[in-house]
Amino acid sequence: MTSSRLVLGAHNKLLEIDLTKKTYTTVHIGNEERKLYLGGKGLAIYYLYKKMDLSCDPLGEDNIIAIFGGVMVGTGAPNSSRFAAVTKSPLTGLIVSSSCGGSFAFFLKSVGYDGVIIKGRAKEPTYLSITENGVSFNSASEIWGKDIFETQELLEAKNKGNLVIGPAGENRVLYANVASGHRFFGRGGIGAVFGAKNLKAIIVEKGSYRIKPKREKKYMKIKKKAIKYLNRNEYTSDLYRNYGTNAGFRICNEKKILPVRNFTKGMSEKAIELYGERLKSEFYKKYSSCRNCAILCGHKGMFNGKLIQAPEYETTSLFGSNLEIYDVEKIAEWNEICSRLGLDTISTAVTLAYAMEASEKNLFSLSLKFGSPEGISEILYDIAYKRGIGEELALGTKRLAEKYGGKEFAMHIKGLEFSGYDPRGCWGQGLSYSVANRGACHLSASLFTLEAFFNFLKGESKRAKAQFVYYMENLFSAINSLQLCIFTSYAFMLEPPIAKYPPKILLKIFISYFPRITQKVLDISMYSKFFETVTGIKQSSQDLLKAGERIHILERYMNTLIGVSRIDDTLPERFLNKGRESDKKKKVVPLEQMLEKYYKIRGYSRNGVPTAKVMKKLGIEEGFQPKPKRIKEKIVTLVFTILGRAMKTLSTIDSNIKQEINSWPTNFKILFNVDNYKTSLGLVKNKKGVLKPQKIPEKQADLVITFRTIDAAFELMTAQKGIHHAYASNAIKVKGDTQIAMSLIRCLNITETYLFPRIIAKRIMRKIPTINLMKRYIVRIYLYLFSIPFNI
Repeated sequence: MTSSRLVLGAHNKLLEIDLTKKTYTTVHIGNEERKLYLGGKGLAIYYLYKKMDLSCDPLGEDNIIAIFGGVMVGTGAPNSSRFAAVTKSPLTGLIVSSSCGGSFAFFLKSVGYDGVIIKGRAKEPTYLSITENGVSFNSASEIWGKDIFETQELLEAKNKGNLVIGPAGENRVLYANVASGHRFFGRGGIGAVFGAKNLKAIIVEKGSYRIKPKREKKYMKIKKKAIKYLNRNEYTSDLYRNYGTNAGFRICNEKKILPVRNFTKGMSEKAIELYGERLKSEFYKKYSSCRNCAILCGHKGMFNGKLIQAPEYETTSLFGSNLEIYDVEKIAEWNEICSRLGLDTISTAVTLAYAMEASEKNLFSLSLKFGSPEGISEILYDIAYKRGIGEELALGTKRLAEKYGGKEFAMHIKGLEFSGYDPRGCWGQGLSYSVANRGACHLSASLFTLEAFFNFLKGESKRAKAQFVYYMENLFSAINSLQLCIFTSYAFMLEPPIAKYPPKILLKIFISYFPRITQKVLDISMYSKFFETVTGIKQSSQDLLKAGERIHILERYMNTLIGVSRIDDTLPERFLNKGRESDKKKKVVPLEQMLEKYYKIRGYSRNGVPTAKVMKKLGIEEGFQPKPKRIKEKIVTLVFTILGRAMKTLSTIDSNIKQEINSWPTNFKILFNVDNYKTSLGLVKNKKGVLKPQKIPEKQADLVITFRTIDAAFELMTAQKGIHHAYASNAIKVKGDTQIAMSLIRCLNITETYLFPRIIAKRIMRKIPTINLMKRYIVRIYLYLFSIPFNI
């Protein structure tokens, strides 16, 4: 047996793997980078900012996955076995970060690395093996198609660090996840990015390195105090330990913030069937938590005669009360199926809720109904394998609503589906949802804990909400970069004397009326002391918060470079305009006033972009832009011209296109453009019903179709991919009338049938429009010899 080798603090080394070239190299982390960005999420975001073309296709080979552990991994500190993945999300098109509690980062540190960076795309299904001696690239052909648990068993992953995708990731379901043991990178479709890279799994063998804190005596004192705090806090030692995250079920129902029937009601008398107290008394059998966990919120239970992982609150509420299904054994079954297939339970359940309501309103055809579990198990497999209606549901809520209508009850922000807290009863959480970098994320700031769990802030009030969203975002960004479980914040913030011993009413007054003073005196030194004693890098609590702010602002800045602005910082109409059925006063979220204040505190422009002043204050290098791809831009510009002239001619001679255009209003303006590029195509329907190419400012366009990247525009314009594939992979975004957008797509299909030979058209279209062969050839000749060259 190899003797262990001690490493003081951190390796400060990353493993960079290129799947295309089958090569790997070492990247070093400097002390300054460590101090500014900590580790975990922070360093991963910083790396992508410096190295990745932000205009890349999320499912293309230029996307990068950064998987980093924090400095706490391997130290034995409580709740320290967490690590982060950051990439560009295929679901939202934005930067997505996700935190996982599996053992991968622990094993990675044991072979000498703090993180791993995945670039390129493998030519065939591949899994990686990482040891102290290097990286091997192995064929995954025999495990491709296996579910997550089968794959883990075949790779003997139980006693190894592992990251594995299931069929959902292989088939690029936009909300596919990645497993590490029985824990997951859940949100944003990171599993689809793995699948697009033909990467089935990463396995890390146990190595000989062991982490030793640089100031070990001080570290041991901090560790002892941390365990004491965790073991006496009501939530971490009692509620979560006994009932898991389902401890929140009773609270959310009583506070009327429970998701019920696609977020229409706020509470349900039947919800008692899903309370954590019932799950503990009737189902829980043993703990099943993350490595080094002192809270023990995870449980296994006996459901349907099998000992399986118990569903967490988000799964229980969104597959349960939000679908009006109160059979916990059914919910546990669906949780197990999603875990095997690699589906994010939050996005899956919320997408089903949208589809059920859309079906009730005759917008969408679906056999599933609220209150009935029939057919749900089967449709989960259909989603993962993209079969039948499952192929549509695999697109997620945002795209379904854009295609079929019902945006007012499509529960997502920026494309990411909602978690299980109705913001009409906790307005701070509503603000937090709207501005969270990755979309409708409850873990960005978790204001619902201050409003509903601890009752420090009045839920239906604007007071102090902007200040505490700002504060908690900074703190949680730091915690997710150290990296520790954010549940530790319940104990580490509330157990120090400054918060524990004053009367609760006094603490409540200070938090509500003097938020900035409260934030200055709150003791969060547990986190900064952990970082300092492990790394030897001096850090105060204010340094820690500033690092968290830097990380959060950099992530926001990257998203604004991709295209995010104030218009995206919003809530679904249901929360802004319609009260809960359980609320007699029918209160809604007064978002705009809170948002205005938040922008001011954050240092954003009126359009939601971090100002030069705040960037300079935080030491973030401004001016990074995606590298221009001038050849592709010129080709896209040329094809836009060809397309515009062809559609002008066809709108006068093709009866099917004329019929489509006749249903559009006169002077209807359409704009095709590309994010971060000047190239565009404008089309206007004139009084004669002819489409005429014309320059159109985006503000004047009635329908805007935007390619998120120049690569996506290039692939579509050069007939490498079709419009349906572009839409499904989030390569385009549509703003305007959905019905006319669908009509326009039909016109584009007809145009492409004239322009391209059948062999190319078959590749890019699901169904080729029927056009007489002779007519097709005559029109094609006319287009290429006269219309396009001479704009006739």
